[in-house]
Amino acid sequence: ILTVGIIKNAHNILVRKMNGKIFITLHCYADPEETIEKSHASASKLKTLIKEKINHIHDVVIHVEPE
Repeated sequence: ILTVGIIKNAHNILVRKMNGKIFITLHCYADPEETIEKSHASASKLKTLIKEKINHIHDVVIHVEPE
């Protein structure tokens, strides 16, 4: 995952499996000049993309940090 919207460079990715369900937590960067709303919208797109591409994902938590 390199770029989705204004979200870049996913890092500190943690994947856990519990009772057959997968939980993902990751950090990524966004342009500090962009609004929080735009950053969260891009993070939501990334979350949807991950859940569409990987089976058995129960939840994805994305922490957006200024670049």
